[in-house]
Amino acid sequence: MKDDFKPVSYFEQQKNHCLTEFKTKTKKQNMEENKMATIKEEAQKYEPPTTLNIADLDKIPLDMEIKDGKGKDKDGEVFKYKYAEIDGKQYRIAGSILGGIKAILQKMPDLKFVQVIK
Repeated sequence: MKDDFKPVSYFEQQKNHCLTEFKTKTKKQNMEENKMATIKEEAQKYEPPTTLNIADLDKIPLDMEIKDGKGKDKDGEVFKYKYAEIDGKQYRIAGSILGGIKAILQKMPDLKFVQVIK
């Protein structure tokens, strides 16, 4: 065994590999990877958060989880509402809808889906 041989830890190997990889990239490549978005770019991609209406769905599974939300009306007053989240979108469920579903479930307790007509 040579006298100059020193074992290197896995961490050191990874660190050296990362440093070598970083050095081999061009300055332009490193700048592009770390580029921050401009206000214009962010504004063009921006979609304001909205709560949709549960009636926008074709059918509503009755085993869906319901959450409580808070919002502000046009006068700035805080109000509470119930909603279901599907694919990252919030669908508001009015109390009148829940009351109607309750009435239907009394007649059809095994019902799995409903459709809300606007």
